[in-house]
Amino acid sequence: MKHILLTLALVLFLASHSSAQEAVTVPMNNTSLNTNNATVTYETYMGKESMLLETGYVFTKDIDLQDGTIEVDINFPEARFFPSFLFRVHDENNYESFYVRPHQSGNPDATQYTPIFNGFAGWQLYHGQGYGTAVVLEPDTWHHIRINILGDEADIFFDDMETPLIKVTDLKHDTRSGGMGFSAGVPVHFAGLKYSKKKPTLVEREPSDDKLPEGLITSYQVSNVVSDADFRDKPVINTKNLRWTKRVTESSGTINLAKFSIAEEGRATVLAKFTVKADEASIRQLVFGYSDFVWVYVNGVLMYGGENTFMSRDYRYLGTIGFFDAVYAHLKKGENEILFVIGENFGGWGVKAAFTDMEGIEIE
Repeated sequence: MKHILLTLALVLFLASHSSAQEAVTVPMNNTSLNTNNATVTYETYMGKESMLLETGYVFTKDIDLQDGTIEVDINFPEARFFPSFLFRVHDENNYESFYVRPHQSGNPDATQYTPIFNGFAGWQLYHGQGYGTAVVLEPDTWHHIRINILGDEADIFFDDMETPLIKVTDLKHDTRSGGMGFSAGVPVHFAGLKYSKKKPTLVEREPSDDKLPEGLITSYQVSNVVSDADFRDKPVINTKNLRWTKRVTESSGTINLAKFSIAEEGRATVLAKFTVKADEASIRQLVFGYSDFVWVYVNGVLMYGGENTFMSRDYRYLGTIGFFDAVYAHLKKGENEILFVIGENFGGWGVKAAFTDMEGIEIE
């Protein structure tokens, strides 16, 4: 009798395990989808039972996926907007996102992976290899998306199901399960949503050839969110009553401030500082990148102010960050404080910095 019970238990376990790994189709209807305040119509379009999302966000109900495969079809018009597919949705302000830019068809920024932290997208911080690439986006055509997710990596396929369009090597949210969703700003059709919890095999990654500066800043003391009016474009600032928390950067040196900063009307500014110890007085070049506004102070003296917002310099300027700017820091012997006041508009809230010469100085 014991052997019969053990055999039955094994059969039930294998059946449930196999069932959990099979692809599950998610019907495009109100039973499976939470439409919130979105404008949605369910209809047959170009041969597919679909959801027409006119504007807003839609999230799946009762789905919790960490690792596995997601597939969906998308059909968008020719327009300037950003139809998105969302995964590992924790809540409406925190998730991973893959979207297309139909108006940039064939250009390097035609597609984009970006995380959303506390309602802020990070595409100005994350661009290039591993985040987006060129593809032809045909309007009023069904395109197929497949996303294989494993740990902190993902392969994103678009139409071509053999070769990933984007190999994401660092999903920015902590590895956790979540739901799925869609967003759109003009009418877009979605169809054929399905998922599997079977762990996929990702394609091999090429080693990164990025050479990071020796003097990369890898941690900051970051303040609470402060009033824009009190801290932006001020020759002198008062930091006595601020709360400071040590925050470690990503491996690239980028710190995404939206991860732990919740902005509100009139309060989308934080301060980030670090200390550098010098053997003797000297002038050192500090290269940096930021999004979207910055004021740089060295030992309390304002040394630099700049704006790096989307379209701030010409109609195609994206405002992406890199080591594109520099300040020449007048260091005294001993400890020196470098402080960034960083304000956000949209598209990414962050900073990265590095000294180009570390001889005789030490970052504390």
